[in-house]
Amino acid sequence: MTERSEIVKKGIDITQEYGKMESKNLDNLIKSFDEMPLFLSVEDVSLVFNIGRNSTYNLFNSTEFPTIKIAGQFRICKDDLIGWLQKQKYQRK
Repeated sequence: MTERSEIVKKGIDITQEYGKMESKNLDNLIKSFDEMPLFLSVEDVSLVFNIGRNSTYNLFNSTEFPTIKIAGQFRICKDDLIGWLQKQKYQRK
């Protein structure tokens, strides 16, 4: 096998692995409030809102977003998240 064909094969392998990772992320999507755990992590909220990790951290650092820190990690209670969302729909700018 030539060097070029090895590089192409590695590229295809990486692309297939990325596709598997993407499908795993889609499988982890929370489809309803009932499926949510009692406390959600940054990653959970990122998946629920379909936003990036940095945007999620900005939200968690916001004074209006009702988070707590447990063992040095941000969490938000499911009920607080639902309340925050309901409050947001009445605060259009």
